[in-house]
Amino acid sequence: MGSSTCCTHDDRLAWRRGPYGPEQDREAADPSRRPSGPRDLYTWQSRRMRLHHDGSAVTGVVLCYGDPLPAHDRRFVEPLTGWRRSRPQEKRLGRVPVYLPRQHDPARSAWRGLPALLRSRTGEAAGRAGEPPQSQSPLVLEWVARLTGERVLESRRLIRARTVGAVYGTQQSVIDEVVDDGVTLAVVLLHEDDTRYGQKAVSAVESSDEGVQALVRLAADLAEAAGAEADRPKAVAAERGGSGRCCGRRCGYSADTEQGFGFATHEHRWHPVDHEGLTLIHRPADRPVPAPRVGPAPDGTAGGWSKASRRRRFGGR
Repeated sequence: MGSSTCCTHDDRLAWRRGPYGPEQDREAADPSRRPSGPRDLYTWQSRRMRLHHDGSAVTGVVLCYGDPLPAHDRRFVEPLTGWRRSRPQEKRLGRVPVYLPRQHDPARSAWRGLPALLRSRTGEAAGRAGEPPQSQSPLVLEWVARLTGERVLESRRLIRARTVGAVYGTQQSVIDEVVDDGVTLAVVLLHEDDTRYGQKAVSAVESSDEGVQALVRLAADLAEAAGAEADRPKAVAAERGGSGRCCGRRCGYSADTEQGFGFATHEHRWHPVDHEGLTLIHRPADRPVPAPRVGPAPDGTAGGWSKASRRRRFGGR
């Protein structure tokens, strides 16, 4: 990690280090020593304020820069941040690898960022053989992965990974937007040794992203075919598809079944099947599979109901 530092016994809060003067802290200027841990980082003195007074009251204030803090390679003192490899910084600093904080995109829902959280767990973050990973997940997730691997946490346990960040505007001096989202996932996705489930989750999200892009292209094509501007339909398709919301009533619909809703598919190998009153999506297989049952159940009653519910709803048939 180059100049990365782990937490040390000197990891203290700013107000435990004594008073700061107007000049830059000499200790803070050495990236090999500071920040010394999360306490030091979270209370970093990035600004200075000087109060002017007349002996009895404050009459003015000067706000200026404080101690600069390079953002690269701080993973071991900032456990809540995801990281991405930066080629430009590697060229500038003359070493490999160099990682910068991964910024949140307010246009993308948290579930679409799941691959960035899981790739370092699933072994898919590396480029060519022998290269460092392209991304690194937050250390707090590494800790959850370790607890899962050691069976301290049950594999079915659910956690909610919350994403919080800011989108900065002009000269990084103003905040244009605040990102606050989250995604619930089973801890088995983070398992250190068994990466099958994490790989499946990454593949599912990537397939969903491809579907969203196809939807955006379709919206643009339809708008152009109708002689209209394509920007608005593309934005709506991207927003609805990217948020995971259904873009049409025929994708999921209300139904007079025990489950209360059904699915519709079109020209797809995955198809809905009725299983004891639950509508499930049948996984495609290499060998031929029986066609999904359509219409009434074998006993003559309507499909979409379990045996117990059919007896209660339709009588003792």
